[in-house]
Order: sequence, then structure tokens, then C-alpha cells
Amino acid sequence: MGYPARPIPPVAELQALIDAGKGRLAIAQHYGTSKTTVARWLNPLGLHTHGVYIQPRAPDRSAEIIALRDQGLSKREIMRRVHCHMSVVTAAYERFPTRRTRPSTAAFSAANPFSL
Repeated sequence: MGYPARPIPPVAELQALIDAGKGRLAIAQHYGTSKTTVARWLNPLGLHTHGVYIQPRAPDRSAEIIALRDQGLSKREIMRRVHCHMSVVTAAYERFPTRRTRPSTAAFSAANPFSL
């Protein structure tokens, strides 16, 4: 059957903990329960702790990656210098493609012996 349900603390008390910047884990430690139980208490009451325990994003290193690419370094060497995963380097390459100029029509015609 499992354990008996733990009684839900007063809403004002839970709201005070959330307003103090406590996340689910801190609230769970305060009451001596799991953060899953705290989520079961908060969700039906419409209370949320969003943003309290979210990890910050890693800094964008695209400018550094593109500068190294323009110097002629390989993806593997860029990965080592920037200390990131190959997927980060590849994503920067895709976001900032190289700017290649198209050859002029005259240059293309001169290089193509089969042009009619």
C-alpha cells in the first residue's frame, strides 16, 4: 500500500518559503521529505519555484570560434583551444557560414571550356 500521505503544510507557509527564494529541494529539506512530494504539494495549489534552481547557460563562444576558423585552424584544434565539445564548434560554423564570393560570369565562362 505504501506510506501514508504526508499532510500538506499551510499555503501561506509554502508561499513564504518560495518568496524567500527557496527551491523545491530546499523546501523538501525544510520539511524532511523529497522534492517530488513538494512538487505534489505545490502543483495543485498553483505555486511554482521557477528559476530558483535553474543552471545558467554556458557563455556563447561563437565569436572566438569564428575568429579561430578565419585563422585557418581545424575544428579539432579550435575545440582544444576553446575547451568545448565538437558539437559547439559545428553549431557555430552553421550559425556563421563562411562568406564566399561567387566568381563573376566572365571568369566562370573563361574557366568552362564547354560553354556554348
